[in-house]
Amino acid sequence: MREMEDPDAIGEAHDPILNDLIYVYVKIKNNKILDISFQTYGCALALASSSMLTELIKGTTIQKAMKTAPEDIADALGDFAKQNMHSCNLAINGLRAALKNYMEKKE
Repeated sequence: MREMEDPDAIGEAHDPILNDLIYVYVKIKNNKILDISFQTYGCALALASSSMLTELIKGTTIQKAMKTAPEDIADALGDFAKQNMHSCNLAINGLRAALKNYMEKKE
């Protein structure tokens, strides 16, 4: 869990029911995610989902990252995550917000 120096974009997602919060930082070059990091405030599963997201996304294209689903994170984490999809959704929402932010800056 870390902030990133000079990210190309930042995304934020909040779960108002559980009060979990994630910030996703990305560096992108030539349509590839060079680096991704996060700051997550919440339960252990929210932290694990954020961490797994970085493993799944780093080095992929923006298009592939946008197609990543919460179920991909849950599958990578194991069966226990499927009972708590809200944490996986939070990580994906943070990623999508960061990528949307990046695309808007490019326009």
